[in-house]
Amino acid sequence: MFHLLLTAAAAAAAGGAARPSGLRQWLDGYSGQHQTGSLITYHDSASSLGGWNDVMRSACINGFWVFYEHDQFNYESGKVLWAYGFNYCFTFREDMDKQVSSVRPVGHLVDAAADSLTLFEGTLFSGSQVFIDASAYNVSTAYGYQSVIVTGPDAWTIYSGDNYTGYSVCLYSGSDSAVSPSGQKITYGLFPTADYLGVVGSNIRSARKGCYSGVTLRGQPLTAENHISTVVEEEWEKALDNGYAFEP
Repeated sequence: MFHLLLTAAAAAAAGGAARPSGLRQWLDGYSGQHQTGSLITYHDSASSLGGWNDVMRSACINGFWVFYEHDQFNYESGKVLWAYGFNYCFTFREDMDKQVSSVRPVGHLVDAAADSLTLFEGTLFSGSQVFIDASAYNVSTAYGYQSVIVTGPDAWTIYSGDNYTGYSVCLYSGSDSAVSPSGQKITYGLFPTADYLGVVGSNIRSARKGCYSGVTLRGQPLTAENHISTVVEEEWEKALDNGYAFEP
């Protein structure tokens, strides 16, 4: 079973050198806590970190990034952590310290605010993914989709049949958000398991930009109360009690 550790909201950058601004997504990983030690930068998905497997102890990010315990975005059951923000820096808590083996951004690489729909074959945004930024009449897969993330203000309609047929549900973002350096609000909709996808469930076979269904769903607010770098055990336990985090 997948294990969600924590989510992080937006925050201002920690002290240090100036970093790229704007809505382009990037990740700086560090071998030491509090942005110290060796540095590696990613601008896209990495299914294996190679020599950086199980090395990362802290990071700075722009956009929305998911961190996985195993290669191939958790090809086997493993821990998952996601964080989002702009020039947001944090230190991994003990649960994920030196345990990251693959990473990937969610949404458009060059415009984190753009409308998009990402379908994942695994729960909690793991496994293979399909990225959509326009209506798609056939997105079916033999394994189905177990989780979804919506970015941007527009809704997306998912269907249980090809060519926008069958059962349908409108998915909206708005459960989580971050504010860019220019003051632009970026919204996300997190649907961590197929149970959050209504009557369509994991059987998504087509997707259409906009809302064309009488059934609407909004992403679940799965944000912990504090940022990764400041969460203490009591707050973590409270997040678990409130359903903001999951354990096997």
